[in-house]
Amino acid sequence: MIRHSPNEFIMDFVNFTLGDPNAVITDRVILSPTHFKSLIAAMQENLGNYEKQFGELKSSETEKHKFGFDTNKAQ
Repeated sequence: MIRHSPNEFIMDFVNFTLGDPNAVITDRVILSPTHFKSLIAAMQENLGNYEKQFGELKSSETEKHKFGFDTNKAQ
């Protein structure tokens, strides 16, 4: 789950079991907007390197922002 305020981006990593409506936050990363943008740039660079080595990854529009669960229900 990713949220933001004017001063920070908050990334919550959750543990959940299919069929169980409750998700447990296992880790939280809080970054300034500048550091968050740097993280995205580093991830894009690494993804590009990966795709050069292993081929382009394809995903549908519905898979881009959903990770198999409804993030609105996670607590």
